Parts: sequence; structure tokens; C-alpha cells
Amino acid sequence: MSKRALKVKEGGERLDRYLHRVAKLHSRETARKMVLGGKVQVDGVVRRPSYILRGGEKLEFELPQEPESRLEAQDIPLQVLYRDDQLMVINKQAGMVVHPGAGHTRGTMANALAAELAGALGGQRPGIVHRLDKDTSGLLVVARDVRTESTLREEIKARRVSRRYLALVHGKLSGSGLVDAPHGRHPRDRQRFAVCPAKGRPAQTHFRVLRDCGEVSLVECELVTGRTHQIRVHMSFIGHPVLGDKAYGRADSYPRQMLHAYQLAFKHPLNGKQMSFACPLPADFHQVLLELGLSEREIKRFCH
Repeated sequence: MSKRALKVKEGGERLDRYLHRVAKLHSRETARKMVLGGKVQVDGVVRRPSYILRGGEKLEFELPQEPESRLEAQDIPLQVLYRDDQLMVINKQAGMVVHPGAGHTRGTMANALAAELAGALGGQRPGIVHRLDKDTSGLLVVARDVRTESTLREEIKARRVSRRYLALVHGKLSGSGLVDAPHGRHPRDRQRFAVCPAKGRPAQTHFRVLRDCGEVSLVECELVTGRTHQIRVHMSFIGHPVLGDKAYGRADSYPRQMLHAYQLAFKHPLNGKQMSFACPLPADFHQVLLELGLSEREIKRFCH
């Protein structure tokens, strides 16, 4: 552990958020765990993560020891749709892992961002404030500095970031609705998630059917919350799993899950300007729609 001490310059901020920012921790969850673990003192007193600083206090904390393995910076091309000094919006291709994990230590978006950001953000997830599954394509916003990262995380937590997806699902689905079903780890398979009425965390997904394609439906899904695999779990829960979803779906011939994050909207952390982005369907998703009988005109109307 590395011990540090500093004087709080300005008050009015939660302890965990302030610690995350000034100590340049890779996530606010790390800061929260440090506080709950008694590794942080305010004027010699252990406080709660939600404690509001007044300003002028002495803050003492122990930084967790950095892991021996550092994230390798790799020159991996990214499809950047927008870039400024604070953030980037990236169109992630299907097949790319967002951040390192078991079996994926190289070739991830995090490896690419470690090179792009050149050490401006540390940790194993530099600038990554939300994620997409490996086989989901589409839009991600990435922070380029610590303050922007913290602000974007707070905006997502407060549900002020709009994230819309296009999904092809099994079966005839009609109209629109809200799936409100608690989300948690699968009771038997810890690599998967499930609807867990007793112990799950709140999770909501809006859906709207765009096109009946026979035994398949084209659906727009909008996240209210953003749990891991949420859309895939929720659509499977209501009996309409995503095509190509090997973990939550049915056996079919599709090479990957037909899920694409096609619209993203948020307020810019620096100037408050509303930012809205959309990206076209990748070639494989487009081809599946053609095979299901949609015309080029329909695809353009629904998906651009």
C-alpha cells in the first residue's frame, strides 16, 4: 500500500467521488471500497462514501498496490466518429473485446486506448465508462481525462445518457413495452446472468417493435439501467431471445448475436451541449435484414 495525505481544497463533493478524482483511481467503485475498508480518513476519522466534504479537511488514504501486470498499449485501429480534448465516440466492431479479462489480455479496446491516451488515464479500463459485449457492435463514449470520466460515469448512473440498440429477436413480437425485471448472476452458471426476483438489482429495458419479419422481429431497445448483458437477458426472459445469442438464446445458424448499439446521446461534460450520434448497421446485420425480406429503403428508414 502507498500512503498519501492532502488538504481538501473545496467542499461540497462526496468523499468517494472526490477521492476517485484526486487520486486518479480507475473507477469510483475502487474509491468506494477503499472508504468502506477503512483505508481513508477525514481529519483522522473514517467516514462513509457518501460523506460530503466541507473543504479544508486533511484527507489521508492508502492507495491499493498496482498489479504487476500493466495494460499493454497496442496500436489497434479504432473507428472514431467524434473526438475532442475531453472525449471520443467510437463505433466498436463486433468481435472486439472492450476490456481485458480471462483469456483476453491483448487486442482489446482498452489496449488500443492505452496507446491512444498515452497514460492520461491509468488502470485496466482507461477512459471506458460503459461497455458493449464482444459480439455486440456499435457506439461507445470514451473519456480522455479523469474529470470527464468521473462526470460521464455520474451521468450514466443518473440515467441521463440515452443508449438505443437494434436487435433481431426470435418470434413474433408486437407493439412496445417495458421489461422491468431484477438482474443478477445466474444461480448455477456464474459466467451468465439471469432475472433474479429475490436478490437481483433493478433493471429496466424499453422495447419497440419496428418490423415483423415472420418468425423474427426487428426491435429497438432502450436501456433505462445498464446491467451486464441486460438486453440479452431481458429479451430471453420474455421469450424472444436475440438471434445468434449462444448464451441466452436458441440454437441457430447466426454467427454472432444480432445486437447493435445504433444511437447514443448525452450532454457534453465540459459545456453541457447536447451530443447525439448514430451509426449505420454493420454489413453482417444489414445482410441478415435483406435475407429476412426487408428492402434497402426499409433498412435505411429503420436503421439510419
